[in-house]
Amino acid sequence: MVSYARQMPDLLRVISKAKWLRPTWLAAGEIPADAVSDLRTQDNTLSVWAVEADHSNVGRVVTAMAAMRVRLDKLDYTVVGEDQVRSLDIACVAKSMETPDAAVNGLHRDLDQLSGSKVLRLAAEMMPLERRRLSERQVRELLLASLQAGVLDRAQIKGSLLQQLEPPQEPERAIATMPPLENGDASHDVHAPSRPARRGRFARGFNRICLAARLFRRAFQG
Repeated sequence: MVSYARQMPDLLRVISKAKWLRPTWLAAGEIPADAVSDLRTQDNTLSVWAVEADHSNVGRVVTAMAAMRVRLDKLDYTVVGEDQVRSLDIACVAKSMETPDAAVNGLHRDLDQLSGSKVLRLAAEMMPLERRRLSERQVRELLLASLQAGVLDRAQIKGSLLQQLEPPQEPERAIATMPPLENGDASHDVHAPSRPARRGRFARGFNRICLAARLFRRAFQG
């Protein structure tokens, strides 16, 4: 008999990978203090993000989170099952958070009403999990592709991060890349693109979306 029950989503948490390394002196069954400190709470809650059980939207989520930063940097994360969290008697509450990707906002969750002992048990549950790292270069590629595809709202990205992603062009280069006037007509309105130009713009937009999808697959496969 086929079961159609919806599988519980997983929960993604951005971490610092180095804090979860097990020191050689650590006794079996113990948890590094640095790992516990990586689960920083605010108002006794811990911020996580819901991802599909097949992790098909992990790329979208981590890109949105990278877009919330003030500067470009590597990004470490791990994924824990929501059923694992609930087995620790930890409440998981949906609470929207604004990000530059509107489709991600509703995926935010708070692990609520946390005590010190619950945080310790959560750290112990997360200790054996796989931890993944996106290099600064991978993060840059994902952000640029998502910006070009219109996935991210540029207005919600901090200026310091945008400057790193899109350094200002030198004046000579900017002039050199300006399109020539059509038909040699000095009165041509460069703000009204021709039909071929509109087709080209559509094709470039489509290609950018495809590029973003390829980058997501390449960064998160396996």
